[in-house]
Amino acid sequence: TYQISNLARILISIISFIVMLLISVFTYLFNKHINKKFKGEKIPSVYQISFIVLFIELIFTLLINTTMKWVFYELILGQTAPFEMILFPALLLAFIYIPLNTIVVTYLCILSSKAIRLRN
Repeated sequence: TYQISNLARILISIISFIVMLLISVFTYLFNKHINKKFKGEKIPSVYQISFIVLFIELIFTLLINTTMKWVFYELILGQTAPFEMILFPALLLAFIYIPLNTIVVTYLCILSSKAIRLRN
């Protein structure tokens, strides 16, 4: 079995907090950019899109995916790994996925609103 020191546990908590803070700053700045560029568009706000992306990432990618990996390592491979050891890389990947998915979904909403307006 693997042991995680108290220092590692504290660092994981601090890094997770910093990642969430950076994602919040990104969301704020991206919202300002979108509001300037597309003022008259009727799309969900970047905050709403970011919340949905964050919710999906937390529930599916972090919790379910990490839990399934943990179960897989223990049941299939016969090795035990601490849950935190599997969760931490997923948190770091979420730092990339949440802003990227927010950008993609926002621009898809803008494009779809323009396509719907052109149809009518």
